[in-house]
This record gives sequence, C-alpha cells and structure tokens, in this order.
Amino acid sequence: MSMNQVIQRRRRALGMTQEQVAQALNVTAPAVNKWEKGATCPDVSLLAPLARLLKIDLNELMCFREELTAEEIARFSGELVETVRRDGLEAGLALASEELRRYPRCDTLLFQCAVSLEGAAMLYADGDARKACDAQLDEWYERCAVCEDEDVRRRAIYMLAGRYLRRDDAANAQRMLDLLPEEPPMDKRLLQARIHVQQNQVEEAGKVAAQALLSCLNEAQSFLWQLIDIERSSGNFDDAEEMARLSAEMTRRFGLWDYNAAIAPLNLALERRDAAESLRLLRQLLDAAAKPWRPGDTLLFRRLDDGRPGVDMQALLGALLRNLEADPAYDFLRGEPGFRALIAERREQTKL
Repeated sequence: MSMNQVIQRRRRALGMTQEQVAQALNVTAPAVNKWEKGATCPDVSLLAPLARLLKIDLNELMCFREELTAEEIARFSGELVETVRRDGLEAGLALASEELRRYPRCDTLLFQCAVSLEGAAMLYADGDARKACDAQLDEWYERCAVCEDEDVRRRAIYMLAGRYLRRDDAANAQRMLDLLPEEPPMDKRLLQARIHVQQNQVEEAGKVAAQALLSCLNEAQSFLWQLIDIERSSGNFDDAEEMARLSAEMTRRFGLWDYNAAIAPLNLALERRDAAESLRLLRQLLDAAAKPWRPGDTLLFRRLDDGRPGVDMQALLGALLRNLEADPAYDFLRGEPGFRALIAERREQTKL
C-alpha cells in the first residue's frame, strides 16, 4: 500500500474530512488532496504530526512494514466486498490481486481476500462469474494451505475441503481433512473469561464468553443439520422431522437468527415434494432473511453488538431468489402459482 492510500484510508476510517486534516496540520485542503492522489508527498516535518493525527506509527505511514495489522486487513476486506457489490466480481478480483502484490508475504491477507471474494460472489455475482473466479480462489486457498501461519493454514484446508465437497469430490475433500489434526487444541476462552472477571474487566469477559457460546451453538446446529440429513438419506423421515423441530426450538431458545429455524424443515418438505408446506416454509425463511440478526436484541449475545453493519440483507435476498429460480430442488414448485407469486412479491418488495 502506498503512502497516499494510507493517508486516505486512515482519514476516512477516522471520519475526518480533508479540510479537518489540513486545519490540524496548518496546511491547505488542496495540499491534502494532492497527498491522497499521490501527486505530492507531505513535507518531512509533517510526517510525525500526520502519523499522530491518523493514529498510526511512522512505519505504517511510510509503508515500511511487509505485514498488515488485523484492523487494516478488516478494512480492506470491507472495501473488497463493497467493490464487488458496486463494480462486479472481476473488479474485486483485480483489487485483491493488486493488494496481494504489495504484500506478497502476508498470509492472513491472502486468506482473507479469498474468503471475502468467495462470500461477496455468493451475494452479488451470478453463477458464470463465480465459476470464472473459482480457479483463482482455489489457487489462493492452496497457497494458504501450505503457509507457515498455522491458524491460516488450518482454516484454508478446512475451506478447501468444503469447496471440494460442494463439487462432489469426496476424495480431495478427504485428502484435505486428513491434513487437519484429529482434535482441536484446548479452548482457552473459558480461562480467558475468568481472568477478565478477576481483573474486573466484566465487559471483556462477557464478550469472550458470548463469542465462545455463539461459536459452540453454531457448530452444534451444523452437526444437528448433518444428523437430519443422515436420517433423511436413510429414509428415517420421522426421526429427521423430530430433529428438525429440535433445531428450530434451539434457534428460538438461544436467540439465534430466525432464518436458521426454517432451514431443516424446508429441506424435508422439499424432499417430500410437499408443495403447500414448502411454500409456507419458504415464506417463513424469506421473512427471516429480511430481518438481520442483531446481537444487541438478544439476552445472551448483547455484548457482541459493536454497532457495525451486518450482512447486506438486500444482497442476501437477491442471492436467495436467484437460487430459488435456478436450483433443481424447486422444479416441482415451478408450476405452482404461489411459488411464482412469492418470488415476484419479494422482488418487488426489495427492488431486486
């Protein structure tokens, strides 16, 4: 990242205008504008005051580091997703490639670029665009899977296993899975929460404990969905339906996203080709998808609400509607007037 980009991104992150920066440093606003465009550079005497104003050190301002901080990577990930939304997947891929050329040894950045582009593609790109991007994402994940950063390596291997499974490539998925340890290391979050309590850091303790609980619940629900699918595949529909009821009850009891409550029952209704129940559950799922899950509204996870915007619900609804129109699982519904009316209604409501 060049100095002009550092100045611009930090100024925007701090919510400052070019005029405010200029006033603080006793220069003109056009001078700051030229810095951000890369036409000129700040005077040497201004570098230290500028770094302090932007709340960074001189190394970061002068781009002497080969690594990015977690905050910088998070900011860039947001820019990357916004670029895909605004300009398309190809533009996002070009932006990520440019950033990776600047920081070729930052494994965390490489992994986050792959994850962000994969997520943005699901929300904002059609199937053809996603396929065109897949080869590049595979390459980035493969590079991460052999990197020195153990956390990045494991996460990349896990992502690759999932990608192979979605392509019905069980052999390569198993090859990836065999690279992961049999058991995860002991979770230190419980002890960390207790340490925070002893230090009277109650808010920090609450955040650690709530995040750990949310992770465990999400994992438990994923295993439950897998058990439902196993019973369904075995023809044990009564057991599968009882498990689906448990899944929905779990969502409500723990204050999780209502969207999750409709997933398992809908899959079973689709399997039975029950048009009336499928349409009812589809409406329930789309209603839930239109309402973002807000941790601040829950009893257990209110400390996780940092005020940042969550999932782009407009984009999520668009992706869901595209899937309804293309997925063969819904073919038996295409002749149903209620199915066509539901899609038309949601497209009109969301202006997608």
